[in-house]
Amino acid sequence: MTFYRGAEGTELWFDEIGPADAEPVIVLAGGPARHPAYLGDLAGLGGNNRLVLPHLRGVGKSPVTQEPGRATWLGQAEDIALLDQALGGGPKLVLAHSAGARVAIRYLQQNPSRVKGLVLITPAVDWLVRAVPDGLEIAERRMKEEAFRDAWRVVTGPRTYRDEPTFNQWQRAIAPAGYAHWGETEQAHSKVGECRLEVALAYLGAEPPGDLLDRLGQIEVPVLSIAGTEDALVGCSPVRALSDVFARGEFVAIDDCGHYPWVEQPAAFISVISGFTDSLLFWSPDEAPGDEQDQGLF
Repeated sequence: MTFYRGAEGTELWFDEIGPADAEPVIVLAGGPARHPAYLGDLAGLGGNNRLVLPHLRGVGKSPVTQEPGRATWLGQAEDIALLDQALGGGPKLVLAHSAGARVAIRYLQQNPSRVKGLVLITPAVDWLVRAVPDGLEIAERRMKEEAFRDAWRVVTGPRTYRDEPTFNQWQRAIAPAGYAHWGETEQAHSKVGECRLEVALAYLGAEPPGDLLDRLGQIEVPVLSIAGTEDALVGCSPVRALSDVFARGEFVAIDDCGHYPWVEQPAAFISVISGFTDSLLFWSPDEAPGDEQDQGLF
């Protein structure tokens, strides 16, 4: 585990998986505020790549910030820019899962010349795009599955958690709703990487800038948005709508897959990622517009 200096000089930590001499790939966990251990090596993606998995503020070894603005997804995007500087080298591939897409999108918007390509894995983006949600439709056709049905009742029921232990109990109760199947592999994976309630609430404590969509539409960086056809938590239609936001957006839906493609359909996941990264060989970040120096976020 290694640390870098985030905003205001705070020591923030990250894990590394893969060859130390390989090109870094920044990987942002979801949750929000879930420990990145649940990402594993992304179905073997760390075999030939140096995966860099930051502990966002208040997660893992990184301390909780006392400045509210720094704890939000807007503020944490600035930390990722400093992580990129600490890693050195040229523009990097960035991957983000679920709620981690917020930080990734903000980082891309502010630093397009530093991003070789962006992969958004089952991103939760109903806060950003307007699309007819299909999560309920997916849930309805899965109601014959007992584990899913019980979990979905909790998902749609009252939020009764009041502290970190009860928050993680709630997370475990809804876990079957996040997978297309509820076998041994999925059950084991669901237990990896706890979330922190206080940090999760702080992370979501900022509204997106009003012109964010317009700015994203002007960026030429290739962006791949991946959905799971059985992901009732996020759905497919919002992820498809997100891909339309970007000038070089691409959408892929992985069949028989929920919220965690690298766990549920590892071969298909790697195939999709490989196809995208191969396409980046024919695109240069020099085509991207200059970075923004957007201040006054907090």
